[in-house]
Amino acid sequence: MGEVDSMKEVLEQLGMEVIDMRNETSNNGDSSTNNKEEVAFCDGGDVLYTGSHLFVGLSDRTNKH
Repeated sequence: MGEVDSMKEVLEQLGMEVIDMRNETSNNGDSSTNNKEEVAFCDGGDVLYTGSHLFVGLSDRTNKH
């Protein structure tokens, strides 16, 4: 089990909703595309949780999808 799967499991056990973006696309679920712009990416270093708000910055490793 990798780091992403381990974190997903722990967060779900804490009752948090987890959205696994590894297979998500913005073209109605067709994950057969190779176009990187259509795939969601989010690097943990671009995320800040203050306890009441979640901020996600955009970078080379995090996109709007």
